[in-house]
Amino acid sequence: LFQDTAWIEYYIEENQTRLYDTYRTLKEEALDPIGVPIVVPAQGSHFAWADFSSFLEPTSSSSEKELWLELFTETKVLFTTGESCFGDKPGMFRIVYPWPEGGKKAMKELGKRLIKWKLSRDGGGKK
Repeated sequence: LFQDTAWIEYYIEENQTRLYDTYRTLKEEALDPIGVPIVVPAQGSHFAWADFSSFLEPTSSSSEKELWLELFTETKVLFTTGESCFGDKPGMFRIVYPWPEGGKKAMKELGKRLIKWKLSRDGGGKK
């Protein structure tokens, strides 16, 4: 297998393309529409640091965990809290985005769920 350099080159190129396409879809169709920036643009990684801090409730000391639970409850998507990854700012979430196939479709679905969550939140009197 490792002697088949043509296949290895194809495999690496195909995976890089899929990673980039999925990352771009995550950014453009899931996070940008709700105003959530990616803090450090991905460069070959398998996750993105997304800054949801604008959605934190300022009066709560456990607001990151509350937001994490709200996102899970409302969107049925489980992010990783920044606190659990030793993040230095509350409201940072780690989003793992690689998919063997169908990554763009999955990120589009994430976008639909996040937009619905934000619209519901905006209409409900929260930030």
